[in-house]
Amino acid sequence: MFFEGRVDSAVKESARAVELDSTLLATVNLVSMVNLATGHPEVARRLIAIGFPVLAMSNGPYIYARLGDTATAMRLVRAIEANNPRPWFADVARASTMLALGDTANALAGLERSDSATGGLWTVYLPVCDPAYDAIRHTPRFAALVRKAGLDTKVITAPRAVRAF
Repeated sequence: MFFEGRVDSAVKESARAVELDSTLLATVNLVSMVNLATGHPEVARRLIAIGFPVLAMSNGPYIYARLGDTATAMRLVRAIEANNPRPWFADVARASTMLALGDTANALAGLERSDSATGGLWTVYLPVCDPAYDAIRHTPRFAALVRKAGLDTKVITAPRAVRAF
């Protein structure tokens, strides 16, 4: 709903999902991101504070970075990367965190590492239509990653006002 531009409905359904189970990882990830994007950082902060094992595919590092808690975000990224075997989402977790911190060069490098290691799987960690990608959406490097993932570059790389998901 959020990515389709139905923000009010997304916020309403997000609140309902939290009522049903505020500890479900998918709920925490998605509802935190919706609340960040709609100007409710306190909800995202409360949800993400639940914490998950570093082997769980959590958007925690990205969310903490967006909340301005760089230390926690980077601590989580390093903990994810330190696992042996290294989780498939380690590079994209770092990349999304770099996006949240405004470091587009390292974000693109992380996405490229993720793509080299796991193909287009990076697209399921943080959906490509998420506003986080707006800072790199126009770049040839991002367009190449989108193309390699088998997605429509004309749609995914278009500015938000033009895009229709």
